[in-house]
Amino acid sequence: MNPAKVLAHLERERTRAITLPATVLKALPDDPNALLTDLGNLERVRYYGEKLGIEWPPIELVHATEAPPVPHTAEQDWTKAVEAVRTFSHAALRAMREALPHIETVLPRHEHVLERWHRALERPEGATWDEAEEAWQAATGGTGTIDYARRCADHLPQLFSGEVDPTTLMFPEGRMDLADALYRENVMGRYQHATVAAVVHALDRPLRIIEIGAGTGATTEHVLPNLHPLTDYLITDVSRYFVDQAQKRFPGNRYGTFDIDADGQDPGEFDVVIAGGVLNAAKDTDASLRRLKDLLADGGWLVISEPTVEEPWVLMSQAFLMAKPADARKTSTFLTHDQWRAALENQFELVLDLPHEGHPLHALGHRVFVARKDSR
Repeated sequence: MNPAKVLAHLERERTRAITLPATVLKALPDDPNALLTDLGNLERVRYYGEKLGIEWPPIELVHATEAPPVPHTAEQDWTKAVEAVRTFSHAALRAMREALPHIETVLPRHEHVLERWHRALERPEGATWDEAEEAWQAATGGTGTIDYARRCADHLPQLFSGEVDPTTLMFPEGRMDLADALYRENVMGRYQHATVAAVVHALDRPLRIIEIGAGTGATTEHVLPNLHPLTDYLITDVSRYFVDQAQKRFPGNRYGTFDIDADGQDPGEFDVVIAGGVLNAAKDTDASLRRLKDLLADGGWLVISEPTVEEPWVLMSQAFLMAKPADARKTSTFLTHDQWRAALENQFELVLDLPHEGHPLHALGHRVFVARKDSR
């Protein structure tokens, strides 16, 4: 972060209080521009990182080390949303059960998906797609996610055999509307996006942020509006296509590709790493967490959202797009809640695990984890 740029911002905005990294605060009084900058309105600088033994009268300097507070997100009809998810799951299970006798050829890369089907089909089912669509639309206002699942349900034997490419079902004729719906319609997804944005906003300072696997930008569009104007935001995805789309939709940021499974990528000095629904597609969660940890400066924050329970509709759709994992996910598509906590606590200080027990969405098993890089 350029001290001259910070000074220019303070003067232009007539700022009374600001939060800065210790390294930037330490450099401000000695910057040649400081003598020429009108800081008459600045009363208080809250800083984080190394505790400094300096004074800058009459400006009050406050060393801050606290974690971000638990964010507040807008209340919705969570009961209706939870019931819609359950109805959707029952309809997906019914479609899987009906398709099972017709599956004759299974590609080796999909054998683990079929194994998970057999375990999932031990659960009860009974809803129809029409019932799922009605409940989903009442809870979310859209039907794109159901439309996508129904398209997959119509081609399940062909997905297993490889006769149908699963990407053509998510992006029919190259369109983005179904993919957009997957990450924006779901009420659980909305909660996660809003919570990630609230956590980052609660840090209340200029930040160096990298978002991993930004995809369709569902998380990005929630986080960007509330950032400090001096924040440096790097938007990445493994796909150059999504990076190019982000450059058009979110101008004025930085952009690049990032592969969560690839070694040899340059370590960074970021304050925050955001990964919304990305790590469940990684081959090895522990290795990917190490890569993300390497991107963070000491004391930096990892903010991720992840499912922690098996999702029947994912088993019959997105599962065909995911590589076979090489970690603890031997019998399910996603790590369990306990496995996630253990993986994070092995490398980070786990600070927040949301939604809290007692929240209506807690039962759905979708989590937002906030962890901090310590000295390990």
